[in-house]
Amino acid sequence: MRTLTPYSIKALAFALGLAVSAPLSASLITSFETLSDYQGSDISFSTGRALTQTFTNAVYIQSMTYRFVRTSGTGSVNLNYYFAEWDTLTNKATNLISSGSISVPPLASFTTYTYNDGIDDIDYSGYDYQFNLNYASNASTTYAMILVGGAGSTSVKLQLIDGSDNFPYGGAYRTDGITSFANLTTTAGSAYNPIGTDWGFSQIQVQLAAVPEPATAMLALGLFIVAGLVGLRLHQRRRTQALMPLQNAA
Repeated sequence: MRTLTPYSIKALAFALGLAVSAPLSASLITSFETLSDYQGSDISFSTGRALTQTFTNAVYIQSMTYRFVRTSGTGSVNLNYYFAEWDTLTNKATNLISSGSISVPPLASFTTYTYNDGIDDIDYSGYDYQFNLNYASNASTTYAMILVGGAGSTSVKLQLIDGSDNFPYGGAYRTDGITSFANLTTTAGSAYNPIGTDWGFSQIQVQLAAVPEPATAMLALGLFIVAGLVGLRLHQRRRTQALMPLQNAA
């Protein structure tokens, strides 16, 4: 029977690397939306009110497109935003990544959309705003996009998608009395229930952390076992060869 050499072990290790890395490299940007389950529930901004969307298990965050709702207003409304890391134990922001402000246009610039409340089709005025983040994230860290209202922002709302969990990697929070990012690190946000409640997104694009498929995981395990057995056999063989001169001398 042919014995495996150190070169063979290297070949096995290389094959193992290919088996494990192949599904990881195949991980692509995934798009989610939450609007298909919208049934008319909205939450208004107000001065100092922070509406937060969290997300995790992502290795790259490409973009987030909010659907704002207005029923009145002839002027633009400014909102501050903070993109930060989020502590899921305390429901507070931690490290700030980026910040700025956006302008939500007057109602005349909104588009008419339709949702079904379970009985009828109902029109509403919506406006999509896209954040292009293009951020290389850590899958084990939770991140948050936080929008904070200012003066005159009560006419602008976010859709509350109640428990449909079309985006199962985060949740919706509300925090009042926010005047700066520092407040977000000391004031806990209140999570909307049930679990799976999100804000209205026409699209959120992330690259999720890849999970090896069961068949790939079994192949990797098998290669690990084979490599271990080969290593043990080579060790025993070298030990036997090392003892042979001593045995012959005796």
